[in-house]
Amino acid sequence: MSRCIVLIATSEIDPALTLVAPEVDGYGTEVGANHTSTTTSVPRTATMGVVDGIVSVVILVVVAVVLGLVGWQVYRVVRASQFEKLGWRYSRDPGEASVFGLNRPPFGLGRERRVRELVEGEVGGVPFRAMAYQSSAGRVPGFVVTVPLTRSLPPLVVGGPHALPEAALGESVPAPNGLAARADDPAWAEAALREAGSALAGWAGASISVDGRALVGLGCDDRPEAVTAFVGRLGRVAAALEGPALAGFTGPAVPPEMALVHHPDWVYRSRDASMLDHVRAQRGGHDHEAVDVMFLSSDEVGFIALTHRWKTRRTVTESGPNGTTTTRTVEDSHSEDIFEITLGFPFPTLSVNKAFDWGRGERVHFESDDFNRDFAVRCADPRFASHVFHPRQMQYLQQARPPGFVLEDGRIRIDWDARVATIDWWLDFTRGFFGRVPGFVWKDLGVEPPRLMVRWLA
Repeated sequence: MSRCIVLIATSEIDPALTLVAPEVDGYGTEVGANHTSTTTSVPRTATMGVVDGIVSVVILVVVAVVLGLVGWQVYRVVRASQFEKLGWRYSRDPGEASVFGLNRPPFGLGRERRVRELVEGEVGGVPFRAMAYQSSAGRVPGFVVTVPLTRSLPPLVVGGPHALPEAALGESVPAPNGLAARADDPAWAEAALREAGSALAGWAGASISVDGRALVGLGCDDRPEAVTAFVGRLGRVAAALEGPALAGFTGPAVPPEMALVHHPDWVYRSRDASMLDHVRAQRGGHDHEAVDVMFLSSDEVGFIALTHRWKTRRTVTESGPNGTTTTRTVEDSHSEDIFEITLGFPFPTLSVNKAFDWGRGERVHFESDDFNRDFAVRCADPRFASHVFHPRQMQYLQQARPPGFVLEDGRIRIDWDARVATIDWWLDFTRGFFGRVPGFVWKDLGVEPPRLMVRWLA
């Protein structure tokens, strides 16, 4: 920061203010002692006016910031008290656990998932959770309200034709009271809507979905009185769905954490830095974090996918006028998308179409010139490679056209574009690849052929 030296004139000198302005660089850093100073004679009244103006602006900014912080704190206290005076619990940013097990829209979609507010309590003996929820797929208006079910029920969504979630799943099925409905099992839907018919009256402006062991309602205002009325109506629907007439219907297993709509066996975590210990990631720098983590644990073919973010610092020295230099520290942000397929069985190291990959053995040439032209396979054991890349395997690769990959240390490492569809593709390709490895190769490795791949074996 530049410094102003103000000399107050006496009767023995020119009655003016002498302002000495040190030379500064573009970052507000004073240039060294060898700089050339500029001296300007400025009327004292004008300078004092400028200083007074700057001080006034600073005071106004500080006051505005303080008032804003105080106002925000007051709002939070008042907001919480609206719910707590009813005996409910209120929290902000409670974490992911409040939505564990929920995997139908609006849950199970997108990244950057977050519960901004959570209200928990009871209305007329019906326990509930009401939450402000958002993800990269969108921000849900008002509150999402859930009430628990005693067991998992088959998926079903019903509500006003324009109130259903945009990503509602299942087939369209007939619904009462002018409503619309979707379900995976039409027989379940018919029976459920028949039993809950009277409880579904008046839901044209909202929607209800069965999500495992929870009944989820959309279209609730975030005011306490609106939550009270909404929970009461939702509770009546839940009671109807758990009646004896529907006892024969059972839903799917509930995911233990957050998952993906079409992949309930995958786990999604918004943040989990511990997963960096399980992948090959950059280790330099500081403030490492893993976001949008997805993984599938399997004793055969699983995966880990995440976005790794970290920071580094570097020193920049710049030349100034008159031969002076300035030094400053710059902090850079970095990210990388990591995707590794995890194998539950040993397999020798090899690579396919990886440039500058000389460390994994010599390139192996096969009897197919077309394959050799399209694929560069490297392996320390050419004989083993010739057993793995037999004519049927080569045909499989020529049809699939996989990008380059490396198989080592029980992992397949791939350049990833951060798309879920790419994970799906690679899991299918991997099962097909190992499914075409001949039985005698597994025997020579002392490994039982993976169960999921037996159907591919000759």
